[in-house]
Amino acid sequence: MMYLGRLEYLPFGIFKDDYSEVDFDRDSKPKLSIGMSYAYLQEAPGNRGILGSASHSPVVVSKAVDAHNASADVMFKMLGFSFQTEWFWREFTNVTKGRNGWGAMAQLGYLLPRTGWEVAARYGVIRGNGTITNLPDEDELGVAVSHYFAHHNLKIQADVFRLYDPVAFSTGETQVRIQMQAAF
Repeated sequence: MMYLGRLEYLPFGIFKDDYSEVDFDRDSKPKLSIGMSYAYLQEAPGNRGILGSASHSPVVVSKAVDAHNASADVMFKMLGFSFQTEWFWREFTNVTKGRNGWGAMAQLGYLLPRTGWEVAARYGVIRGNGTITNLPDEDELGVAVSHYFAHHNLKIQADVFRLYDPVAFSTGETQVRIQMQAAF
């Protein structure tokens, strides 16, 4: 069984596209969403929760593996600007090595007026939690340019990201992507 709860607070009222990263409406009124959630997965079938290989610990085979997840997020939109930040934490019980840890990201974007083009920058971190994790510490820093033909249902995006060790920006790799998203 999975038990899940989410609370969301919208101090300026309900707004359209509160799950979209982009301020398509370009409204002059501020839009703010603050949320938090918790999920408990009892007897997780995989080492990544519902995904992954069998998660039973070679040391404690008689006990089931449970997964705890928590997250928090903030989204702000106004006049084509969008800011989003998220934090996520996950921990498995009864495993010798799991993907235990936390991550966070912050993203700032601007939708250019009357064009459908957006420029965005994002910074993210992943940190393993203690000695019982196989989750590597990693940071990412990048920029993206997107063109929205039909909001998120049809878009093309190009981005450049630097994925690096948190100790040294020079130890890592640069990732360049071009992708198209089509949803029907």
